[in-house]
Amino acid sequence: SSMFQADVTLFQTVIAGDSWGRIAVPVIEQDPWTLFFFAGALLTLIFGILNLVVAVIVDTFAERREADIGGRAAELERREFEEKRVLTKIFGQIDEDRSGALSFDELQEGAKRIAEFRNWLRVLDVDQRDLEQLFALVDEDGSGEIDVNEFVEAMYRLKNTDSRTATKLVKHIVTKVVKETTAMKNQLGDEIRAMKDILEQTAARVATKGLHEAGGGGKDGCFT
Repeated sequence: SSMFQADVTLFQTVIAGDSWGRIAVPVIEQDPWTLFFFAGALLTLIFGILNLVVAVIVDTFAERREADIGGRAAELERREFEEKRVLTKIFGQIDEDRSGALSFDELQEGAKRIAEFRNWLRVLDVDQRDLEQLFALVDEDGSGEIDVNEFVEAMYRLKNTDSRTATKLVKHIVTKVVKETTAMKNQLGDEIRAMKDILEQTAARVATKGLHEAGGGGKDGCFT
């Protein structure tokens, strides 16, 4: 009975709070060290319940947001539209001659002159030394110039994909080296085959000429 009464008293004091002044205060006045016990229990209860309630609310909203696929898609489309609008504006600022295309020199000059473009390059982890590789990466058709669609689409993809820009630049360089090496190998093979044909033709002509000379010498010997 005394243990049960003690539990009820603790519940009334700490959880319900209706016996704090009648029980807790006299106990604390009698033994001040009990303040740490009562205060600790009360604060733990208050903040524990508060954190629990907040966690439940946050989890509920997070689950609803995850379930709202349509809303997420609309948000992504809105963000894509806004970023591409900014990139189109940057392209227009770089393209001072209004030709509708950027050369490497214009891109390099734009990186020095336009702060907003420099900020994009900083986000992509691209510095002045990487601009040539970036230009080659963006110039997908290899025309030597970048039009507005190439610029906007490539810069947007580089910013919003998971892999780092440096990885893409390295991949582009490696791919370019492989293509050039393959082309050189094919060209070298063609030249070797052509040289082989020339050598075979030369050897055949030399052999034919030798036979003719040998035949002519035999006839002269008979008449002699």
